Amino acid sequence: MTKKEFRNLIQDHPVYLDGATGTNLQECGMPDKVCTEKWIEEHPELLRKLQEAYIEAGAQILYAPTFSANRIRLKEYGLEAEVQSLNENLVKLTKSVSKGRVLVAGDMATTGKFIIPAGMLTFEEAVDIYKEQIRCLTDAGVDLLGIETMLSLQETRAALIAAKESSDLPVMVSMTFNKEGITLFGTKPETAVVVLQELGADAVGVNCSEGPDKMIPIIEKMKPYARIPIIAKANAGLPTVTNEGKIRYDMGETEFAEYAVGLVNAGANLLGGCCGTKPSYIEAIITSTKDQVLKKTLDIPECLATERNIFPCKTPINEHMVKEICDADDSKEACEALINKEYDAFDECVMYMDTPLCLKIDDPDILEAGLRRYPGRAVVNTTHADAEIQGKSRDLARKYGAVFMETN
Repeated sequence: MTKKEFRNLIQDHPVYLDGATGTNLQECGMPDKVCTEKWIEEHPELLRKLQEAYIEAGAQILYAPTFSANRIRLKEYGLEAEVQSLNENLVKLTKSVSKGRVLVAGDMATTGKFIIPAGMLTFEEAVDIYKEQIRCLTDAGVDLLGIETMLSLQETRAALIAAKESSDLPVMVSMTFNKEGITLFGTKPETAVVVLQELGADAVGVNCSEGPDKMIPIIEKMKPYARIPIIAKANAGLPTVTNEGKIRYDMGETEFAEYAVGLVNAGANLLGGCCGTKPSYIEAIITSTKDQVLKKTLDIPECLATERNIFPCKTPINEHMVKEICDADDSKEACEALINKEYDAFDECVMYMDTPLCLKIDDPDILEAGLRRYPGRAVVNTTHADAEIQGKSRDLARKYGAVFMETN
């Protein structure tokens, strides 16, 4: 599937994703504390039955059950040598169900490790881990890629960069937000939209989190800044534990579908379900929303961003604004760390920045190192007279979703 074909798919009415996989398989007997991907490979008929039901319900995109089939997560089960076989077998399993009737997305999620400075995983290690999985998914023939249930904007960026550098397929990206409406690392919904769409995501949004009622305000915050489609894949309400120790969700399909109308009104373009949802939920949301017209947003502002905040520019970015950003102590400190190739110091600095980053650096290699690692949307400012250097700086700004500004 091309990116243009993906854009054409989402025009005036919602597009429908599938619902939960893990919680449904648990009800069918999948034990706790097993590798879900390996268990599915060993019990393919249960997945076939579930995915066939999603197609019958009206889902247009199935997620292959490759959620945690990256080498970090598989290593927890001693299965790190099976990255390729598991991803390829699970994609083929879903394709055997779809039979070309619906699209198949290669599903990816967090590695479970935090990137420096929050953890010990380097940014490039994270990129390589996702590239490995993406190569397996694309070789197996997925139609598009899905990055979901992400907790960290920086790890999400690593996965998206890996996708851009490994494939031309459309990429859907969704993050998880807590009851305060921010991610585990404090990223706001609108910040996630600005950073990820400028970096090259084809759709961005929310999955898991809480129920659809709690998701509506998050979508409302995203929509005014979104130039691309918005995803909403909510849980079936809140989980509770029964006397038998089973997890149950407190929202039925009728109530779920009523809130789905609100999600479309808030600005969602792609609708599906996450934990606790079943094929009946997808059928219900299709019935309730299929005739709704998608919300359009005009006059989307140009924004810069740190990991936690966006900074709308009321006027086009000009030399005065660039100078003000470049002169900020945080930007100066970050640029100095980059020039000295003190990358850990740079990572530490930008993680806590309160103002956007301005990279006033003419060396293309150093500039790319900064843009690649910066968990926001920066300004690239060049004063160099050489046309070749200016061109390289402009190309790097475009590649990483930054704003390019040439000043005298």
